[in-house]
Amino acid sequence: EESPFYIYPWGGQFRVVLLIKNSDNECSDSAVELLEFPINPFTELEIPNVFTPNNDGLNDCYTILGISEECEQGEIIIYNRWGDRIYKGSITDNCWNGRIENVGNELPTGVYYYLIQTEREGKLSIRTNGVIHLIRN
Repeated sequence: EESPFYIYPWGGQFRVVLLIKNSDNECSDSAVELLEFPINPFTELEIPNVFTPNNDGLNDCYTILGISEECEQGEIIIYNRWGDRIYKGSITDNCWNGRIENVGNELPTGVYYYLIQTEREGKLSIRTNGVIHLIRN
């Protein structure tokens, strides 16, 4: 191929070998390069869409699981339907208990929105977002 390309389905470190051969005189050459592509920390992330902070000991705290070890920091920000920030914390160390900043009043049953961002030194930050259904009954 004149301009070969390959799309890697996941991040990591890859040893890439390019072999070149002239079909006229069968001369050949090669080049080897070690390439590193960012690992997406969200591929193994378990982001629940429902939680029930009703003090029954089950699913009382909204927790993100499966964060990649490649991430140096992970942050979650949760907003109500009016766009007011109601919680901000680390996805690796904290969980959200259904209260404003984990200390305020209990929030009512409803749909809340999250933004998750991860950062690694010298790498681009990666973001994802979605909804959380808080159910109190």
